[in-house]
Amino acid sequence: MSARSIHLAFDVKPVPGQILSSGDLCCLYESGRIRYLSFKGRQVIRLIYTAVRDQHWNTAAINISDEIIRQDTNGFRISYTAGYYYDETVVEAKIEISAEGNTLKFSFVGDALTFFRRNRVGICVLHPIKESAGQIISVTQPDGGMYSTVFPELVSPHQPAKNIMKMSWPVDAVHEAVLEFRGDIFEMEDQRNWTDDSYKTYSTPVDLPLPVDIHRGDMVKQTASLSFQSSNTYRVMERGQGMAVNIPMPAIGYSRVRDHLLTEEEIRLLKEIPFDHYRVELFPGLPGWQEELKTAVIEARSLDTKIELIVLGSGEVENFSEIIAGYNLQIDSVVFVDTEKG
Repeated sequence: MSARSIHLAFDVKPVPGQILSSGDLCCLYESGRIRYLSFKGRQVIRLIYTAVRDQHWNTAAINISDEIIRQDTNGFRISYTAGYYYDETVVEAKIEISAEGNTLKFSFVGDALTFFRRNRVGICVLHPIKESAGQIISVTQPDGGMYSTVFPELVSPHQPAKNIMKMSWPVDAVHEAVLEFRGDIFEMEDQRNWTDDSYKTYSTPVDLPLPVDIHRGDMVKQTASLSFQSSNTYRVMERGQGMAVNIPMPAIGYSRVRDHLLTEEEIRLLKEIPFDHYRVELFPGLPGWQEELKTAVIEARSLDTKIELIVLGSGEVENFSEIIAGYNLQIDSVVFVDTEKG
């Protein structure tokens, strides 16, 4: 089977890659990643890749070695070793990517070489906005439960799908894509929140406690398997169709700059913007925090807005409730953050 011809336009010269095909699948492989995976000429997956991110969300650089790429009449197979490093290599992983017919499997087996704290390790999948927006997703959870959601057309501030073991969605009138994960719990976010034109399905849900301690010798094993099947149970939602939903605008506020007094002109300009609250961070363990609070109260009243109070430190603050009550504040919310626990 000869690889199909694909025209790809780039703003900059791309990293050298190779067009691979299997059955009705076609993709670009480059530097350990699967890009622009299409089924019967329609893009289904924007990118499949792996990432290691530390406790500060810094992404480790990757060194690829022992790379083998084989294309034959039945499909293709890729294997390589990936070393993820900051100042030193923290994870070494064996990656295998195989495709046969209309099925593709991406496998990650990582071995921690040293202690570090991570927020994420493993496989990530990007879904294209243009081809996916508005499509209904059927999600199967690890306990066997199922629910339906949608690739959002408007930017979603919350994860459109959580607790994913398997997800399926229509790619044309008679076929659906089935993406199944093993080795971790996956969820999806709308990356347009960060100006990236895709949805991302990733492991380690963000509402779980982070970071996680990784010790030398710890293993991370994950697989993502993509297949296609005939189905007449889904309705492809065209843009502009379907029920209109009113989505409330999330609350937006000012954030006070410590040790800076607002000028009359700044207050005038800020009052022209309909923000919901004035965010004030207090450090009761530091000298002068009550003066900082007093100044913030005066500014909040000048701005004619409520205060969102963030109290940073550890342990209890003596008479804190009485001190706050004495200012007769218009409080939007109070959040206590124990900085000792991160």
